Amino acid sequence: MSDERIVVVGGGLVGLFTAYHLLKLEYRDITIIDRKYIGYGASNRGTGGLLHIFEDEDLAKLACLSVNIWKKLDEEIVEKPRPVPLRTGGHLHVATSKEGLNKLDKLKKILRRTCGVGEILTPPEVKEKAPIIDEDEIYGALYDTLGSKVLQPGVVRIFEFYFKLKGLKLMKYNPAKNFKVEGSRVKKVITEHGEIEADKVVITAGAFTKDLACKLDERIPLCTFRGEEALTEGLHYEFEPFVTFVENNFKFTQTWPRGEFIMGISNTGIGEPAYDLRANLSVLEKNS
Repeated sequence: MSDERIVVVGGGLVGLFTAYHLLKLEYRDITIIDRKYIGYGASNRGTGGLLHIFEDEDLAKLACLSVNIWKKLDEEIVEKPRPVPLRTGGHLHVATSKEGLNKLDKLKKILRRTCGVGEILTPPEVKEKAPIIDEDEIYGALYDTLGSKVLQPGVVRIFEFYFKLKGLKLMKYNPAKNFKVEGSRVKKVITEHGEIEADKVVITAGAFTKDLACKLDERIPLCTFRGEEALTEGLHYEFEPFVTFVENNFKFTQTWPRGEFIMGISNTGIGEPAYDLRANLSVLEKNS
């Protein structure tokens, strides 16, 4: 067991999983701080897709490893208010053009090398798995049987419950402002409400990670991208797969167990955005 004081800056899913694995490594003095509430940001708003189709083979390998981590989570955290809300219903990556279909063939080879799954489906086969898709408007889809979805806010609440039982300190509405460094080591995290002594600091602050790292003279090549999402009210659950589109990054699925349909679109953060992603529904109307 280690007595080192660890401060995790950022209370989203990355920060929560970091703290969880530090607990497994027998670190006990762990403080998690967030500028808002625990789970604020993308961790409380995202579509919750656990997907493995990537052009980058290293990312695909990491994504496949993550499936096992998520599945073991429910077994490892015995003390929790509810089961981990994870459901494996497959992932359809749909092509609406011949160019997109050619790209799917390349992605299939990467998926098979890294995860051992992946097949190209014809439009009728896609329609069978996702009846709301118009088969006349598509050329086919790459189907990943391991594709899953998770209700992110539910996982955040499980971690909060578990960490309180284990004595971790969760500090909400306490943004990190700077760091006190002695030699080459961070000794304190300076927050809006005071200083926190630390032996080690982990920055998991999403879009704010780059700016915080700059305060330590660390240059991290991160770029942010913007997305827009829309969510319906809860409906009868009957739609299993997670669906994405090759040509425009549009995505949709039905959440489980609450039953909302969630849909969204994003740019890559590289170059000029392909879409005007202002906070309105027009971008969803055009691509739904």
